[in-house]
Amino acid sequence: MDRISLKAMGKINLALDVLGRRDNGYHDVRMVMQSVQIYDRIVISRKK
Repeated sequence: MDRISLKAMGKINLALDVLGRRDNGYHDVRMVMQSVQIYDRIVISRKK
């Protein structure tokens, strides 16, 4: 069976500012993030 195993690295948001709303409904944001040395293990398998 084909299988891929990946690490999804963690991060924490130190600051989050919502700057405004776009015409498409999304928001402009400004963020300060820090990566951390924890992770989730993601395994993707092909179903035959």
